[in-house]
Amino acid sequence: MDTLRRYRFLTAIIIAVLLRTSGSSMFAKEPPGTPGTRSELVLQDEKKQVRVGEIAPPIEALSASGDVVLAHAYKGKVTLIVFWSMHDKAKMRLLDVLKKIRREFGGHENFLMLSVCIDEDWEDWLDFCERQGKVDFGSGPRNFYDEDKWWQLTQAGLNAKAHSAPKVGVVNTPAIFLIGPDNRLIAVRIPRDKLSTTIGAAL
Repeated sequence: MDTLRRYRFLTAIIIAVLLRTSGSSMFAKEPPGTPGTRSELVLQDEKKQVRVGEIAPPIEALSASGDVVLAHAYKGKVTLIVFWSMHDKAKMRLLDVLKKIRREFGGHENFLMLSVCIDEDWEDWLDFCERQGKVDFGSGPRNFYDEDKWWQLTQAGLNAKAHSAPKVGVVNTPAIFLIGPDNRLIAVRIPRDKLSTTIGAAL
């Protein structure tokens, strides 16, 4: 990852730390986890499960450029949201599945994919994004973390209250959800082998 991009992301993290005493609901009140450690995020109890037809909780996350991504950024689109962790044993198999989904549906103007890493180890996540190198889904090669229809996001640096995974009842990762243009949940906890048919029906 180029130095400027990493600098921008680190700046966003530093701002989050500096604002920890301001009472902001968006940024963390404590610095992100020490690089190399597992996320300390406590996921919500299963009683908090969301249901199809409900309004989706807002997603707040950081891009690899250090930009804050909020719910309005994908309003009006059919949005696939994937919560995952660097500690998921099958994360590379999931990545392959999501690449196929991107190729299959990326041509739809109103379709968007968000991969949200729940870990607090932002440096590990950045390195992972960088290791994926270039991807090409038909519009020319570009960096994995710069893909315009498949955003790579992290919740490292955000206040725990802003974490989106607990808001949708995520207990284990990966967990996959589909949100409609009206911001209502179309499908929750979608099995990987049902992704294509579920998205196709929504589009």
